[in-house]
Amino acid sequence: MMARGQTLALIGCIVLLAECVWAQDVTPAPCPAQQLCPLIAAQFTTCAKERGQAACAAFVASFRKLAGTYDCKRPFDTAPVPAAWLCEQADPKRDILFQYIDLLRSLHTLEASVFFASAEFRGMLDGHLAEIYLKESLDQQKRLAQPMGK
Repeated sequence: MMARGQTLALIGCIVLLAECVWAQDVTPAPCPAQQLCPLIAAQFTTCAKERGQAACAAFVASFRKLAGTYDCKRPFDTAPVPAAWLCEQADPKRDILFQYIDLLRSLHTLEASVFFASAEFRGMLDGHLAEIYLKESLDQQKRLAQPMGK
């Protein structure tokens, strides 16, 4: 039988070990912006011009990856930001994210609608982007959650 002090020490070790494992699990993955930003730029151009299903599906898939949380930081960031924000750095005059989002919301595919309505998408909205697209994304989420025929 363990003494009270030994039991508390054992519990403390287990908690400490659990915290260490948890901290390792939440370390963001390496930032994919360097590889994905040029790729999505090309996919955006092709999808916007041709509106083909394969090109637009590739655009949506890349955009979804860029919305994720990774170890991405711009020179002035103190915490990780969505990888999509780094694509904007390549050409800030073009408002790339606005263009990407406008294309996304104009696509009439299930993949585009589901991504636009997702918390993942809303997680990359900040400032002016949130003012413009947050309510529309939430409304889309409600529409998708409704049973068919209503």
